[in-house]
Amino acid sequence: MIHACIDLTVAPEEAARAAREETPENEPLVIPGTYMGNTSADAQLSATILTGKKWKNGRTLKIAFSPAFPSVVLEKVKQRFRLVESFVNLKFVFVADWGSAEIRVANDLGEGSWSYVGTDNLTIDAPKATMNFGWLEPKTADAEYDRTVIHEAFHMLGMPHEHQHPKNGIPWDKPAVYRYYQGPPNNWTKAQVDHNLFKKYSETVTQFTEFDRESIMLYPIPNELTIGDYWVGRNTKPSQRDIAFLAEQYPKPVAPTKPAPIGPKSMSRFDFARAPIASLTQELVLTFNKMPFGRFLPGGKG
Repeated sequence: MIHACIDLTVAPEEAARAAREETPENEPLVIPGTYMGNTSADAQLSATILTGKKWKNGRTLKIAFSPAFPSVVLEKVKQRFRLVESFVNLKFVFVADWGSAEIRVANDLGEGSWSYVGTDNLTIDAPKATMNFGWLEPKTADAEYDRTVIHEAFHMLGMPHEHQHPKNGIPWDKPAVYRYYQGPPNNWTKAQVDHNLFKKYSETVTQFTEFDRESIMLYPIPNELTIGDYWVGRNTKPSQRDIAFLAEQYPKPVAPTKPAPIGPKSMSRFDFARAPIASLTQELVLTFNKMPFGRFLPGGKG
């Protein structure tokens, strides 16, 4: 059984405003009034980190949790949030004040698991939730906590679903997919299946790496939902590409490097300045004798 999260969209104008106010990096990356790079009568703004929904790097996100969470569930959810926090240059602060939090996490069972994407969260006014975990209970396996919480937290940071990659190459058996997802536990309409599974981001508005079959942002894909021998297992951990992608979007400060030591004896600048001439000559000769040759020759000829 596949529990799948749904793609949530907000009014394009509101999404664009919130993104621009958050950071100049979000402007301009897509044309307002388009969804996934495609114009249509009911066009929406694209929901991807590289089309203008990034948080300002280095900022603090306040996260509040509904009192409906059982304590054991809440602790497991917070542990996964801390793991995600370690991947990026953002600070997560857990707060009690629901109304002041940018991220408001509910635990409404039976309502699905979902999250608004990136700065779209800023368009959702309290008391509405911006994220929900609809099937996590005290008895739920830890691997499902990993898969669900990290997946939704990555949406919160702006990451889209991997199966909507412009070049995913998934040979969907569409009639089989409709039958599966229109039944329980998802009970989607045909339009929701189209929106959540078959829509792809346009190459013209998305900067992307190659399709990642190990991404935690990819739904499980059973063989019976595809044509030929194609399947994807249940990815419960973020892939190396997932982590590298987030690190690139939210880079941490680079620690200053120490200056290279001078000479074989690692003389400090102070020692170098006061050393006897004979000692300096010996140091320079020793260093010169260790230099590789053949990189270039005097006189401009190589």
